Amino acid sequence: MIFPEGISKTDRQLRPIKTGAARIILGFEPNTEELALIPVGLNYNDPHRFRAELIINIGAEISIKPYRQTYAQNQSLAIKQLSEQMARALKKLIIVVDKPETEKLTRQLEQHYKEHLLQQAAVLERPGSRSFHLSKDIVRAIHYFEQHRQRKASELRKRICLYTKN
Repeated sequence: MIFPEGISKTDRQLRPIKTGAARIILGFEPNTEELALIPVGLNYNDPHRFRAELIINIGAEISIKPYRQTYAQNQSLAIKQLSEQMARALKKLIIVVDKPETEKLTRQLEQHYKEHLLQQAAVLERPGSRSFHLSKDIVRAIHYFEQHRQRKASELRKRICLYTKN
């Protein structure tokens, strides 16, 4: 098991993937069995609380073969490409929040509305953890409003802050 970010933080971000993971994988002896690269996303509902819920998402296997072929001709390119592929795969498996204010708004919405929203049919339709999907949907909705409806996003922030007195 390799943690390619090379650091452990409790906020919901994907740190830049260090090249060491790709170097180890591509440096694996090519004449032995094919190495399986399986991305795994770890998501805590409250990383600061003892015995918090941990949601483990397992992604599809990433084939190393195409990167090995590139590695034989251009090691740095193969390492870069594999690291980028790992980042893309991990982003699908974790909740990624790009800004501290988005993290704060997400936590506030989760705190006050999550139980109600978990009962909605749209969240129940997908396999896996309903809580994970709901948090990911909240972040996706906030990003949408920040990009396409800034005034509405600003108004929501103000109202939630007033409601939660934060």
